[in-house]
Amino acid sequence: MTDEIPKDIVNELHIRAAIEQISGTIFERAANEIEQLRKERDEARRLYCRAVEEIEHGMTNETERMVADYLGWDCFNDNKNA
Repeated sequence: MTDEIPKDIVNELHIRAAIEQISGTIFERAANEIEQLRKERDEARRLYCRAVEEIEHGMTNETERMVADYLGWDCFNDNKNA
């Protein structure tokens, strides 16, 4: 998907916040916001995949993951950077 941010942007923002040595800098706030938005996005994607599974209830147990894979989403994986 084209909505991906570079995988290291959150780390870069946290490093920049540490360099600034000021808690609550724009860099730190931006990194925290990105992390929260990623969590919310992944939860919305999981809910969508579960809804598709319920609608198509005759498919395999892996329907949620199949839908996510088809859409190019990694919301069931442990990769927190995408």
